[in-house]
Amino acid sequence: MSRPVLFTNLHRLESQDPARPVARKNLFLTTERLRPQIRHAHQCPLATTRPRIVYDFCFAIFRFTGGVLKIEDVPYPFEAGDGLLMPPFERHELAFGNPVADQTHVAVHFDLAPDFPDRCGVNERLPYTVTLTDGLKLPIISPPRGGFDWYEHALSIVSGYHSQTLTGRVEADAGLFRLIASMLVEHSVDASNSPGRGQRGKSVVDRVLSYAQQHLAKPLTINDLASTGEVSAAHLARLFRSQFGYPPMAYLARLRMTKARELLRDDRLSIKEVAVKVGYPDAHHFARAFHDFEGLSPSQYRVAYIPPQS
Repeated sequence: MSRPVLFTNLHRLESQDPARPVARKNLFLTTERLRPQIRHAHQCPLATTRPRIVYDFCFAIFRFTGGVLKIEDVPYPFEAGDGLLMPPFERHELAFGNPVADQTHVAVHFDLAPDFPDRCGVNERLPYTVTLTDGLKLPIISPPRGGFDWYEHALSIVSGYHSQTLTGRVEADAGLFRLIASMLVEHSVDASNSPGRGQRGKSVVDRVLSYAQQHLAKPLTINDLASTGEVSAAHLARLFRSQFGYPPMAYLARLRMTKARELLRDDRLSIKEVAVKVGYPDAHHFARAFHDFEGLSPSQYRVAYIPPQS
């Protein structure tokens, strides 16, 4: 997969015109695809306080001062050292209690995955929002966790991004991933208790998941799952989409691959036997599906995760 162009002109990543249309398409990003990739990173002595929008995500940390970040007129107070997240195509502005305060900060523009949401130029994108699956949520304001100095870490991201080496860019992307992972651990939500999921919906999804887990070896269909939940296939799809961000059959495939990883670590089982146990009578089809999910073939996964016998 080719690496997207890394822009250094911020005018291609943001707009001072908050009147740009804000009707946005909601896009789902699965956990497996979450691979943050930097488009621009810099350290700056002054912050823009005029209203603006950005066309990708922007993460910022102020070293010495706090203030208020407004997203679509909703205020989010922050302290020095907190992580601030400006989502794409949402009008935002910064305000500081002390107008002469030191506004030194680090800002990182990024996408949550390569070629996501699309392959076109960032400044050509149509308005969108991103919903992460599996109950994950990125907060607007994130205090540092566990003594982790986010500002110094962000400076190392800027340094790696502007290095002249490929490994520097890779290290910068990895550093950003660590920040985002820390935010997700602190602020992820329990999808089973998320607002809007009624007790009836919870009972249906729990029953379907329990049945699927116990019958992974069977060639289950969407109608089989819907029948177990005593709902229509369309209603089951809506329940799964609202809770997990996946349609039922896609989530079933994830369950199968998760079980396959567990079984592959038992070298007493052949790959054919593993395939059958997770509902793939055809080992070739299983191997292709596993590679698409894991990035490794079943044999490669087994070699990587089973230590050699002494």
